[in-house]
Amino acid sequence: RIIRRSPPILGGGCYHVTDWIPEVKDLALQLFRAVGLRGLANAEFKWDERDGRLKLIECNARFTEANCLVMASGFDLPLLVYNRIVGRPLPPMMTYRKGLRLWYPLEDLQAFRRLRRQGALTLRGWLASLAHRKRLPYFRWSDPLPSLVVESRRLMQAVKGRLRRLGRLLSGGRQLFSENRSPLNCGVRATSQRENQAIVGTTAPIN
Repeated sequence: RIIRRSPPILGGGCYHVTDWIPEVKDLALQLFRAVGLRGLANAEFKWDERDGRLKLIECNARFTEANCLVMASGFDLPLLVYNRIVGRPLPPMMTYRKGLRLWYPLEDLQAFRRLRRQGALTLRGWLASLAHRKRLPYFRWSDPLPSLVVESRRLMQAVKGRLRRLGRLLSGGRQLFSENRSPLNCGVRATSQRENQAIVGTTAPIN
């Protein structure tokens, strides 16, 4: 189950938790059997508060993004697929641990900041939601380097994005300052400056 997405509502999952919801399983099996699907697949549903029904978002005949969390819960899907291909006995899948969490730190921080601006999540609420034992994507104590490399690249991308936005804002400010110092058409330019400032003011938080 996805707790938060980044960006909120429409983005990819950044905070997951294992759960057991029989209604989801029943709907997914009905869909898979209706299309004659064989092998591994995952279906994603969203609860519609308007009518209290589950609505299909997507279905993919592949591993899920949170596969490492599924493995930690007790379902080794890669081993299941491999054994089925080579004809070996399938691994037992009798136990399923609920309440395990997968956390993408940078993406979840971005989701929290947007939700806080919207008034949908407070700092206390966000910290309380994180007060659980979590797994990080790719991370293993026995081999931490892949996780460090991936997260450092994401951090650099986020920093570069901030610097690009800051550069655009500074460039826009210099243009307005240049227009303000021009002695020509002062009345018209003053009106133009107010309009530009209003546009910059409304678009800056979104960018």
